[in-house]
Amino acid sequence: MKYRILMMFILLLLSHTVVARVSVSVDRDPVVVNESFQLIFESDEQINIQPDFSPLNQVFTIISRSSRTSTQIVNGNVKYSQKWILVVLPKSAGQLQVPSIVFGNEMSKPLTINVEARHQAQGGSQNDDIFLEVEVSTTEPYVQAEVIYTVKLYRAVATNDSNLTEPKISGSQAVINQLDSDKSYEAVVNGKRYGVFERRYAIFPQVSGPLTIEPVVFQGRTGADGGFLLFGYDGTGQQVTIKQSEMIQLDVKPIPQDYTGKNWLPAENITLQEQWSVSPDELKQGEVTTRTLSIQAEGMVASNLPAINESLPAGLKNYPDQPEYEEIKKPDGFTAIRKEKMAIIPTKSGSFVLPAIQIQWWNTVENRLETAELPERRIQVAAATPGTQLPPDGNTEDTRMTSEAVSSAESDTLIWQAISTALLLLWLATMFAWHRNYRRTAVTSTSQFESNSLKKLKTAVLDNAKKNDATATSKALIAWANAQWPQATCLNLGQLKHLVDNNMQQELDKLNAALYGKNKLVWHGDELVQAFLNQDLATTDSASQATRLEPLYKS
Repeated sequence: MKYRILMMFILLLLSHTVVARVSVSVDRDPVVVNESFQLIFESDEQINIQPDFSPLNQVFTIISRSSRTSTQIVNGNVKYSQKWILVVLPKSAGQLQVPSIVFGNEMSKPLTINVEARHQAQGGSQNDDIFLEVEVSTTEPYVQAEVIYTVKLYRAVATNDSNLTEPKISGSQAVINQLDSDKSYEAVVNGKRYGVFERRYAIFPQVSGPLTIEPVVFQGRTGADGGFLLFGYDGTGQQVTIKQSEMIQLDVKPIPQDYTGKNWLPAENITLQEQWSVSPDELKQGEVTTRTLSIQAEGMVASNLPAINESLPAGLKNYPDQPEYEEIKKPDGFTAIRKEKMAIIPTKSGSFVLPAIQIQWWNTVENRLETAELPERRIQVAAATPGTQLPPDGNTEDTRMTSEAVSSAESDTLIWQAISTALLLLWLATMFAWHRNYRRTAVTSTSQFESNSLKKLKTAVLDNAKKNDATATSKALIAWANAQWPQATCLNLGQLKHLVDNNMQQELDKLNAALYGKNKLVWHGDELVQAFLNQDLATTDSASQATRLEPLYKS
């Protein structure tokens, strides 16, 4: 009897110490004072009692609240979610704490959020019913470094047929990319409530010196009694409202004199990582493993990431694959990833040391030189089992056939998948060959109609490359690209890489390294000439389509 009472007492104590299953989050960070944001409470279990949110009134003004539930069945597992979404306004700036909220027998954890003070409006008087604010993350960026450009449109009344122009650069060259999705929220300015539309861009200056971001312009229609700046009527009693932001001037800094990296890499952070298909502690002589090296950079575009140079000790054969690129657009900027896969076959047993990999880069946040490093790794290779066919120790005469043998070795245990994959690849190769032949024939039949100006630009590329003039070749390539694909915007070699084939991309990497690498390389253009003459322009037509930003349309 005493034992049962003791167990009940222990269970009662545990019931009060269970970690709460209600999580709390916000829809964006940071938050600006007097701008609304969402507080989201979520539980993975059903709660039938209506929670009391009154403790929030101490630090927030609750504008609205809603709730939703969802049930998902994945692989036989039922996942339940119940959310409470509150739209709130912070009452002050600083570090504000979201207090714990009671949900039946559960309680959410406190959450601290940072609320920033409001910046002074830049696009007109804040007493207007419509005005624009623009801001940049820095006015003195390094060349090729990321600048976050934020546009905020404030509207106290509804509009329709609305359009917001995209930013334009004058006096220099830059690459502009829109970030993530647009945001909408509410703000109180000088006691007046506004609906705010926010859009962000990542700007990468390509040349040092002064750079001007031209004003963005909002145009929309409001009611006849709206009291806005009147440019004209459309005959239906509506007014045309036009608002313009201020112009922003940047001073783009060159590569620092004390930068010693081989390639200029301005970023907020750069990391190196590796992955193995077979654990490096379980390798066997003659058996294949795939090692994937990746470089991830925050605040850069993928086309500017360098190759990851790796040297392996004798006894390990390496068969590299083509690099893979990825770009992630987040609200706070770009994240670029370059992955390089290589098949490794140990030809000998024993212990091996893979040397460390180091890449120097410039920290744009701390304004200093740093080194991303993948430490050296010691691997142990077990002796081959009897009957295992080993690859030759020396260089093979046919890397392609060896790579196919590597792929076959990896899939010995999945024969049916290998056969299916081979048939699919054969079919795709047949279709690709037919399509390529068809497009090449079409291009050949129309080549006689090429304009003289395009021919002159092609000749300029070839002549400068044959002279080994890297700077002139780069300018000629960009001019030729804009003439070849008039719908595309090509300002630098990084953008040109997206319009050409793989062989030409490799040559552009070499040219880029010769132009912008800290240690100036002696560049020879004969390989670029061959790649330029042999590239298949027909397969890159789709890449030349210009990407247009979606117009703003808010009612």
